[in-house]
Amino acid sequence: MNVVSRCVAMFSLYAFSLAAQDNNSVTVVTGTLLGADGKPMPVAHVHLTPVIAMDGITSGTVGPDGRYALASTHTGAFMLRFTGVNHGSAFVPILLTGSSSTIVIDVQLARYKYADTIDKVLVIGDWNHFDFGTGRPMIKQPDGRYTLEVESTEDTLAYQLLGLTENRSINGTSADRYFYDGGGDYRSVLRVAKGKTTIVFDPRRLDRRPSTQRITWREPASFAARFADAYKSVQRIANAYFDSAAAARARKDSLRYDWTAGLRELTTRIGQDRDALIEQELLLGLIQITSLGAHPDSTLVARAPREIRPTSPLWSFHQGYMVMQMFVFGRHPTVSPRETLKDTASANAALAYLDSMAARHPDRRTRAGALATAVQIAMAINQMPRGNEYFLRLGAEYPESPMLGFLRARYAPDRVLRVGVAVPSFHFAALTDSTQSYTRESMLGKVYLLDFWATWCGPCIGDMPYLHAAFDTLHAKGLEILSVSLDQDPGDVTKFLTGEWKMPWQHAFARGGFTNPSMRQFEIVFIPRMALVGRDGNIIAVDDNLRGEKILPTLRQALQTTQ
Repeated sequence: MNVVSRCVAMFSLYAFSLAAQDNNSVTVVTGTLLGADGKPMPVAHVHLTPVIAMDGITSGTVGPDGRYALASTHTGAFMLRFTGVNHGSAFVPILLTGSSSTIVIDVQLARYKYADTIDKVLVIGDWNHFDFGTGRPMIKQPDGRYTLEVESTEDTLAYQLLGLTENRSINGTSADRYFYDGGGDYRSVLRVAKGKTTIVFDPRRLDRRPSTQRITWREPASFAARFADAYKSVQRIANAYFDSAAAARARKDSLRYDWTAGLRELTTRIGQDRDALIEQELLLGLIQITSLGAHPDSTLVARAPREIRPTSPLWSFHQGYMVMQMFVFGRHPTVSPRETLKDTASANAALAYLDSMAARHPDRRTRAGALATAVQIAMAINQMPRGNEYFLRLGAEYPESPMLGFLRARYAPDRVLRVGVAVPSFHFAALTDSTQSYTRESMLGKVYLLDFWATWCGPCIGDMPYLHAAFDTLHAKGLEILSVSLDQDPGDVTKFLTGEWKMPWQHAFARGGFTNPSMRQFEIVFIPRMALVGRDGNIIAVDDNLRGEKILPTLRQALQTTQ
């Protein structure tokens, strides 16, 4: 299972998928699911899931011949997830419209992409409830294998390994059987004899041959196939941009991306496909790449808010902030994404749209998502009473919403990290020496920036140039920085510090990441999070005012006023 999805920086959860709704029709999804070698896998499954949720609404086991069949009476927007031992997952977006049908999809999974160098292998399992933060290191043997003896009072023991693939816990190379972990991967199960068993990992048994995921529709002209193709074409165009941006960062170069081909493809497809839902999906794709810097035909972009209704099942596939962008880009298609919330008229139009979605959409998850997005838009345009009303509605009507913790930490009047209150009492162990610690008392008399981060957090890394510039400029004037890592292992941080960003300030480590008691005390449910603390221990600034280009002027002002 993916460590980021388990730790979950909640700002990425704006999208909510449609839940099931029973009806009298039956959709059957069938076909074959095979491994990268074209043969059946030891254990494999097909899952019908909400778009974001890890748990499946309906799941089916793939037969020993690789064939599967899944029947559902649900309607709405879902993902088909295909999983198998030793392989990565495949996803297929699917709209179930309520008419009886049979969809045939043949899938061949790609093997895991294992790390080029395996320096350390950690084991999680039944004994620690599969907690990423308390994995036990395996011992490397002279023959290259890794072993770990584990005691258990049960007849069997389930485990997974960390360190073989990026940020995932996966099945090991020794197992008597496997079972699905609910998050896209599998757990290995070993028999226990006389109260103990030995887990053995043999790197030589990893199949590192390159492989390619293949998804084949038996009826490529069907609505299901054409919709999935439209959805994935947008993702492919967006991913090409992200790949180019990553390459530019690696070269330490500015990004100059040519959107011509992507815009031409989407524009052509919008004009050719006369199915309303597919055409609207492509329009939303156009909104998505506009937010990345593309400049499409303004008349096409303006169609989206007119044609896509608040009750559309398509909203299950798209992040809630796109409602705001749909209205802004419909009026100002060349506006910078950073400037979208400055258009108050568009923000109010988006809020009216979200009001309708929250009241009328047939699915509970989507209604909750609309309210969560409305909270953020209202707060961003300083309509605090309206934002608080949305927040209270969300908590009262959808107490199970995963967005509540995130929104409380950012916007609740009594949130922990807010200007003017004392920073909570803390005790953070130093990164390189756990016998040393940082506390609120030890930091009194200093102006310091509390920086909650991790090496796997993209936005955290994006802030590095600004953090380094601030420290280089202001450390001599009294600024201290205490970075608190939520990484899985302190070794990940020390290795990171030998690279491009040295972070030459103070460091602490929060073992267990988001589950660390101090993180719960500070309401750290997403990262990056920052709090600037004055000499008296009171908070001077938080979060957005300490990100990017805002950090240096905020820190300068704080140092001037606290002399």
